[in-house]
Amino acid sequence: MLSRKTVLLVLLVFLHYCYADDDPCNSGSFNTSTLSGILPYKYKDLVQIPNGTVCIYNFTVPWSYVLELKTDYYMRDTDKITITNNLGEQQVYTSSGALFENTYFCPKGFCQVKVESNSKASFMTYFNYRYLSNYTSDTVMSGDWYQLNGLVPYHYIIYYCSNVAFTLDQNTSPDSMQNLANYYIYDSPNLSNGEYLGTLASLKNSTIYTTVVFVSVVNFYAGLDSDAYIIGNDASQIPSNYQFILTTPETMGSYQFSSYVNNEAAVTFGCQGCDQHYLDKLMFDTSVASNGYVGIQGRSPSQSYSLDKVLFYQPTTFSSNQLPQFIENQEFTVYYYKTNFTIQFYSGKNYTGYQTSFVGREGLIASNTIWNREQWDGGSFNFTFSNNSQLFEYRINMTNLHFGNNDTDRLYLSIGTGDTTAVSLTWPGAMPTYVTGVGSWMAVESHYSLQTIIMLPFEMRDGTPNTTTAQTSTTAVVTTTPMASTTTVLPTTTPPITMGPLPTVVMANSSTVTSTLATTTSKADSVSLNFLVLFSLIASFLF
Repeated sequence: MLSRKTVLLVLLVFLHYCYADDDPCNSGSFNTSTLSGILPYKYKDLVQIPNGTVCIYNFTVPWSYVLELKTDYYMRDTDKITITNNLGEQQVYTSSGALFENTYFCPKGFCQVKVESNSKASFMTYFNYRYLSNYTSDTVMSGDWYQLNGLVPYHYIIYYCSNVAFTLDQNTSPDSMQNLANYYIYDSPNLSNGEYLGTLASLKNSTIYTTVVFVSVVNFYAGLDSDAYIIGNDASQIPSNYQFILTTPETMGSYQFSSYVNNEAAVTFGCQGCDQHYLDKLMFDTSVASNGYVGIQGRSPSQSYSLDKVLFYQPTTFSSNQLPQFIENQEFTVYYYKTNFTIQFYSGKNYTGYQTSFVGREGLIASNTIWNREQWDGGSFNFTFSNNSQLFEYRINMTNLHFGNNDTDRLYLSIGTGDTTAVSLTWPGAMPTYVTGVGSWMAVESHYSLQTIIMLPFEMRDGTPNTTTAQTSTTAVVTTTPMASTTTVLPTTTPPITMGPLPTVVMANSSTVTSTLATTTSKADSVSLNFLVLFSLIASFLF
């Protein structure tokens, strides 16, 4: 017969197993019937999980919600907490030796929290279903770039493109990349009914391509943002080899690119806070045979639907005399094909040397409307190219000067030396299409409206008397023969520009113009000679 002590011991063990918490995890499934709570469920503080125990909590996140999971934990090296979302993406916590807190947001669909305790891990997770209809949005157009730290709490941006493709600024610092995973991408302009596509963390490796027209980007993690820039283009408008680079105002940058595949490559340069770029150097690798090219066009690829390449350079014909070249827009895109080259340019208004004249120089004076057709207020420019150390023969092609419908559109051209002006012309009104003048300076000024297109190729030759036939230091002539140029490819809506010899000469309106013309017989002399011959025949017949 059992003693009373034995019976009491058995009873205590029985009661322990009957009333002990067999599942310290309180594992279970949850949905919006309980909008917020704590895991392990019904506890209010960190709970120590026995060794060899796995706790699993499954959540269903419906439309219009995102699930916030804020976890406090103290673990050893062998413990682990894993959160898995609907796409199979995982957030894993393994930090050990101290008390940590982390937050993760699960998008619509399935979400699981899994705690693996092998060293008596302690944890507590606060969960909360956040309603997305309270979020407001801004729209970013195709081809525009955006700085991610502009996303404030309860706010998101909508990119509108055809199959949106995101590209990260190549100058993004490592620190700015750390929080890219906090930016969620949805396939709808409305977060409440959008499918989660992933995060911007993938931009660290390559461009992100989507198959939808509207893409939303949101950051649920308040205070954990990134100052990186992204650009969104139409996927069909960018080549597979595409880059995006933001420059710093008032700095010179040098960049090297190479491509020898059968497809065009491209890089978009932009400047936050400046709209002036000066192409300073272009160096082709001539050690490699190349039939390629470099072409430069305004704006980003998906914004250039009404634009063409303005500048066009080939390794076999390019000369450093074609630089520096001015580009007036906040961004431009360099296209290149089967070539290895280095491009150097200055971003900002403090570039020195653009308006310096030198023998052999070629270039293009242009309105900003050829770089950006959305210059709603039009624009203006005022350049004076000069070098007082010598005389130059300035040649400028006026054939691609197309004014809009604004009566105030004007262009002024003058060439001279010192205080003496040899050429002074104003458009509309002036008729010349090709102008040549000798002097130490050439000034071109214009004020124009949105519809105006100005593309004026120019050359600078040696203008000293012993190298310039039949012209003096104040000579100005208006010519009717094109000049040669390898710097421009014009829009298909304008006739092509060519440049070459200058045979036929028509005097400009200047009292000091001199010129040597070929010896010919004038019309008046011809009439007088014919009259004398006829009179002689009549006289011989009568007498």
